[in-house]
Amino acid sequence: DVLLAFDQLVAASDKGMLAASAERTVVVGSTTTTPTGAMILHPELGYPSPEDLDAQLASAARSGHRTWADAGAVTTAAFGDPVGANLLVIGMAVQAGALPIDPEQIEAAIGINGVAVRLNTDAFRLGRHLVADRAGTEATLAAHAQPTDPVAGLPDDLQARIEEITAPFATAELATTLRRCAADLVAYQHAKLAHRYLDTAADVARRELALGSLGQDG
Repeated sequence: DVLLAFDQLVAASDKGMLAASAERTVVVGSTTTTPTGAMILHPELGYPSPEDLDAQLASAARSGHRTWADAGAVTTAAFGDPVGANLLVIGMAVQAGALPIDPEQIEAAIGINGVAVRLNTDAFRLGRHLVADRAGTEATLAAHAQPTDPVAGLPDDLQARIEEITAPFATAELATTLRRCAADLVAYQHAKLAHRYLDTAADVARRELALGSLGQDG
């Protein structure tokens, strides 16, 4: 049988491995990190590494029959969107011989479903290519990868404002954070919203400096 691990953390849980067997089970899945609600509320809990989770699943699968890919990263690199990640995993499972369904039938089902048909079909085919020729597929993806730096296109006036705000602070981390947040707001709506955010940041910076001065005087 096959354990399709769309979420590696869930797959490696006691419940996820309950029906698996080291004698018969093949694991195919994604290593994309998806924090639980508890981890979001309590960041100190941390997230197990893909290697640790894979080692945990080793006891519930046939030796040498575990196939992984960071499905979210792969589909984002290929299509600019991680929405096809699950279909990528299904494509991997089909090509690995772990899911005995005719690929044409799966593509027909994607068409009947009628949701993001082209993207999901391409993601399914990409998953098959990853198993058939991983090195070649990854090389092709790398050659066509688009820049993902969110601050690459930040307007000059926003860059200048960030430099003005962060100049009194001897840390590069603050500037990096402000650039990332400003870029997110520009992408979300427009530069005017990013300017409003930086106005607030500038006010906080002034108050922080004032408190620092008071502390030094006292």
